[in-house]
Amino acid sequence: LSTRLAPRAVVTLESCYSDEQVGPAVSELLPPGVRVFAPSGCYRPEALTFRDGGRGLVPALAGGAVRLLVRGCVDDPWSAPDWLQRVGVDGCATVDAVDMCDSDDPSLRDAAGRTPADACCRCGAGTLR
Repeated sequence: LSTRLAPRAVVTLESCYSDEQVGPAVSELLPPGVRVFAPSGCYRPEALTFRDGGRGLVPALAGGAVRLLVRGCVDDPWSAPDWLQRVGVDGCATVDAVDMCDSDDPSLRDAAGRTPADACCRCGAGTLR
């Protein structure tokens, strides 16, 4: 799988409770910058949908949480606007990849004009190591 992935690919693990052990292990085996989405519980296949995450499709799990793992990537500078800081988003580490990686949303721009899609590894940006 590792040799067949496009740069900054999205991998969705379809096994129950893969967020704690399986997700991190798979992430370590894949190239830097690949985003691995690992569910924190079991779900029916129809509960998993894919939404536009700014730089490609990202999974959304109805009624469940999905952990996002990205290895070998360093976030570029992005400062959350004041309104986001008031709801607990203070930088790339707390960005919601499903709802906040839309580069067309001007309300996500920081003082320098950057959005999470321009800077955050969780959104398919950032600097690869």
